[in-house]
Amino acid sequence: MNALLLLVAFGPLQFEGDDTFTSLQKEAYQSRIGDQPMPVRMDFFARRLLGRPYVGWTLEQSITSEYCYVSLERLDCVTFAETVLGLANVRWNSRAYVGPYMLIDNVRQTRYRGGKEDGYLSRLHYTSDWIFDNTRKGFVKDITPSLPGAKRFVKTINFMSENSQLYRQLKANPELIPILKRQEAELTAREKWFVPKDQVAKAEKHLQTGDIIAITDSREGMDCAHVGLIIVEKGVPHFVHASSAQKKTVIDVRLSEYLLNGHTGIMVARPRG
Repeated sequence: MNALLLLVAFGPLQFEGDDTFTSLQKEAYQSRIGDQPMPVRMDFFARRLLGRPYVGWTLEQSITSEYCYVSLERLDCVTFAETVLGLANVRWNSRAYVGPYMLIDNVRQTRYRGGKEDGYLSRLHYTSDWIFDNTRKGFVKDITPSLPGAKRFVKTINFMSENSQLYRQLKANPELIPILKRQEAELTAREKWFVPKDQVAKAEKHLQTGDIIAITDSREGMDCAHVGLIIVEKGVPHFVHASSAQKKTVIDVRLSEYLLNGHTGIMVARPRG
């Protein structure tokens, strides 16, 4: 389905990667990937997006409108994880038409609060909020509290409202800031858990391929700094992510080793399905 038909069918959104989607569709059908359990599906699509260029701020398409933008060609850390999850949840059924709009709809369901796209602040900007909302919607399960060494994540979350000049939509629309502050206050008050980085090595054996990893942030006011996935190879849980340092999506080192670079810990969301 081309971009014009997508625009007619779904309103103001953008999609990039028709050829890649067609290739994925062919491989998914030949592999009968839709019949496989979720970890296998997550692995399948994560590997097929490896090497894609890292491009930051890809969702910031407009200062006046919120677009559900999906690209299979340019990814940042969050869009990599949500796109793999969206692809894994496509119904790859050879008897029905499968098109990019199915992926876009899946991403919309997970990207926005309650699954409803309704302006800039309907997007789940904070990763711990994303985990909460998507646990409630049934797309993932927050397994963080059950992991060895897990403890309460107690922190005031207000980075966006306190640094609104860094966000072009907030800078252009300051009337959004009071609403954002209320969202941040609710997120701050909510019970959250994380595994401190010195405990992650003990928790690693409980992780499985496809788990979504949110790396907690040391910056004042921010919950998470980075997002990726787990792929277990020969018993080793590797961190798979869109890397700003390497400028592409990669299978990186063991998760606990990756955290040695100054991060504080992790939150873990396990995809359902």
